[in-house]
Amino acid sequence: MESCLTAFYSPVATITEDEEKARKAKMSIIIERYKHKVSALSTDLDHHLSIMAVQDDFQALPTDIFLASTTWLKALSFAIMNRTKFNKAIGTSCQAHPLLTISPHDCVPFIETESFLNNPSYANGLLATHIPYTSLPKSIISSDCRIVYICRNPKDVLISLWHFLNKVKDDASTSLVDIFELFSGGMSPGGPFWDHVIGYHKASLERPNKVLFLKYEDLKKDTKNEVKKLAKFIGDPFTEEEESDGSIEKIIELCGFKNLREVNKVSSNDIYFRKGVVGDSCNYLTTDMIQILDRITKEKFDEMKLEDAFELFSKGVTSNGSCWDHVIGYYKASIERPDKVLFLNYEKMKNDPKSEVWKLATFIGHPFEEGDGEMEEIINLCSFKKLSEVNKANKDAYFRKGEIGDSVNYLNTENDRGFGQDHVRKV
Repeated sequence: MESCLTAFYSPVATITEDEEKARKAKMSIIIERYKHKVSALSTDLDHHLSIMAVQDDFQALPTDIFLASTTWLKALSFAIMNRTKFNKAIGTSCQAHPLLTISPHDCVPFIETESFLNNPSYANGLLATHIPYTSLPKSIISSDCRIVYICRNPKDVLISLWHFLNKVKDDASTSLVDIFELFSGGMSPGGPFWDHVIGYHKASLERPNKVLFLKYEDLKKDTKNEVKKLAKFIGDPFTEEEESDGSIEKIIELCGFKNLREVNKVSSNDIYFRKGVVGDSCNYLTTDMIQILDRITKEKFDEMKLEDAFELFSKGVTSNGSCWDHVIGYYKASIERPDKVLFLNYEKMKNDPKSEVWKLATFIGHPFEEGDGEMEEIINLCSFKKLSEVNKANKDAYFRKGEIGDSVNYLNTENDRGFGQDHVRKV
């Protein structure tokens, strides 16, 4: 019979008496330093003090991984990073794997609550936080450590938060109407929900090698590929052998909602496991509530402030990298290998579509015959007006105006000058 591995115990249990005294002493100093600021806040005093304490004291290592995440992502990350240590316990009846006996929150502690403890989790380099990106300790921002953030539909977040708060409260339950008003007004444990998400999302665009931005819905829909992406990012990619022998599937099963809920059902940790269902909020929220949250989300995400978009774009942060580097790369290739790369100009295509379409057809090996009118028919078929009409029901995001120089209606003089200077410098 296969023997079980040595059981893993929560790092919180290893704190010594001296460490506890040192922690309390430091907390006393910090409380005295900040009490005049925090006393004016209506939210939880300890929560704000803990964040201030972390900002003062915490020193991140370049090998650390920080999870701004859900309980599920904690479990997955812990299982991925420790799969060699506990591989015999995964997919068996052996109870040695920590996730078969304790909560993911014990395996991956929050720096807000454990930052003054010398515990084994620091050796593992896997820690968690609910602190907004802009409020993280400087050592986390400036070091080479990595951050994994997972966002979720705000409507589902609201309902999950409502149930959670009512489970942990000793007094009367909070009504959904009350929690909705607070949440939609920007009041939640980690600060305004939308600002929290946008902060990490912008960081993931600016520093994709440092911040991985995941979506809960994607993780639910395509768990295997998202887990592979997670493993690669945190520096523990799955080998070809692991992919073929079912190791990924075993970790997914180990960290599945059903399994975690069963393990934690008899302890106080059961408050972290309710449903985990995408779209469950529709069973609780009124039509008005849904419309309000959707409107706020659209304002925050779909209509990013032009200043933010300009700042990111001018820094070279786009889905395909720096715009100028992108253009210059293809332009140089077209000069060096004109038979392989055709470099076109949008403005020329708008001003003289016949000449440019003729050039395009010749290059791709399908030249037109003069005088048959076929080219004019194609130009008409592919006009902005026709394409916009055909796709207005589901692909309208790709068809806005297509007008040359429309940017003058949005960019201020300073923005325009900045683009001009960047263009001259790059090109």
